[in-house]
Amino acid sequence: MSINKHNIKADKQSYGKWSTINDYFGDPHAAEQLWKLYQPFEEDLQGTVHLVDFGSADGYLGEFFFEKLEQAGHTVGLTLIDAVQEHLDANPNPHTKVQADLLTYSGKDEFDLGLVRSLLHYFTRENADKVLHNISNAM
Repeated sequence: MSINKHNIKADKQSYGKWSTINDYFGDPHAAEQLWKLYQPFEEDLQGTVHLVDFGSADGYLGEFFFEKLEQAGHTVGLTLIDAVQEHLDANPNPHTKVQADLLTYSGKDEFDLGLVRSLLHYFTRENADKVLHNISNAM
């Protein structure tokens, strides 16, 4: 079994509640620290912001940035992308939700801002390079 399949199988056992069973992923302080790192660049975004959370699980970080960007006066569209449908289904909000394996994801120039947190450990080194290439193409 590849690293990716093993970790996805383990994720499915969390029944789409990843941020509630893992303190780090549901921690507002951790999300706030990521926002602070990003904030100096926020002024570069104009008009509608197409935000994506790659490997989103239940979308906690994407939701956090969505709210922060809206509070800053942006119109925001959020897309959540995860390989595990149960994670996507756990998010009750009407965002775009895409079940996709990032090894084969083929989006092109779709997004203005992308979030990636704790994702690359799901892949071998070679596959991580492919995932980063696919993410880069989507931006």
